[in-house]
This record gives sequence, structure tokens and C-alpha cells, in this order.
Amino acid sequence: MKKMELKEVRTMLENEQERSDMIDWYLKTYTYYKTDDGLVLSFKNKPSITKTLYFDDEYEIPELTEKLFLKYNEMNYTSEYHKIEEYSEQTKPYFIKHYCTSDIQVSPVLSINYFSDYLQDLEYNNKKNYFKRYLTNEEVQEYNKICDEFINNYIERLKKYFKKYSQNVHVCGYWANR
Repeated sequence: MKKMELKEVRTMLENEQERSDMIDWYLKTYTYYKTDDGLVLSFKNKPSITKTLYFDDEYEIPELTEKLFLKYNEMNYTSEYHKIEEYSEQTKPYFIKHYCTSDIQVSPVLSINYFSDYLQDLEYNNKKNYFKRYLTNEEVQEYNKICDEFINNYIERLKKYFKKYSQNVHVCGYWANR
């Protein structure tokens, strides 16, 4: 997989008949990678930073530390950058077409807990013509490497944010079980 140039991404988005103001937003918000056979994956550049950390008020509310801030915000990057963990020949990760986009923009289907769910999802995606193809082992490694890169950048961003703006970060209790 190789990173796409901005000009190439702009042309692709124009071909999808996106509005020009939306094209600028996509270029600013996402980084695009292209597989050898021309399929395109997008990665969000900067997932949001959660500044208010909520905890169940029936327990002692933890003290605000950088470690707590990083751990709480972990959910933001794990929801954006899903690494491909263990899989078998029966549950190989595969690409599906992005809904509402051209045929070349894809997302990997990665984490399916049960074999029966995997088979149902695969059958559904085939029926709807969303299924594109299986990922190769090399693509899995490249994909995970790209995810690691984005995760590391996000963690660095969080550390800088906490160092500079820790006074804007708050720990709050919420009313649970009432």
C-alpha cells in the first residue's frame, strides 16, 4: 500500500461527484492509501480528544493524571484504527466497498468474534455486492503498520495536549444506576 498524493485523491473525489467544499474537508480530515490493485483505504488524521473524563459516581473518582487521560482517550483511536489481530484461513479479513462511495473505496472487515458471525457477514456482503476481495498477508502487515503509525501520532498529540492544556481537562462523576 502506498500513500496517495493530494492531487490523485482530489481527482478521485471529483470523479465521485463530491461538492468542492466537501473535497477540501476530506483532504484535510483523511489520509488515503492505495493498494497495488487500485483499492483505496482512508484513515482519519486526527481523532477527537476527549477532555471531560466521566466515571461512575458510586466509586471514588480517580485523580487526573496524564496516564489516566491517555488511557481514557484510547477508545478514540481504537475506534478509528482497528488493527488486524489473529485470524485463520477460515476467517481471513476482507475488503468491502464503502457504502455510498465509488467501487474503489474500501474498508477492511476485521474483528468478528464468532465463526458463524463471520459467515453471516460474508454472505450478506456478497449478496449486497459489497465484498471486494480478501487481504493478503503482506497487506495485513502493511495495514497494521499504518495503524501503528497513526496510533503513535495520536498518542504524541495527546501528550502534547495534556502538557499544554491540562487545565482544560476535567474528571467528572455521573449518576449511574439511578
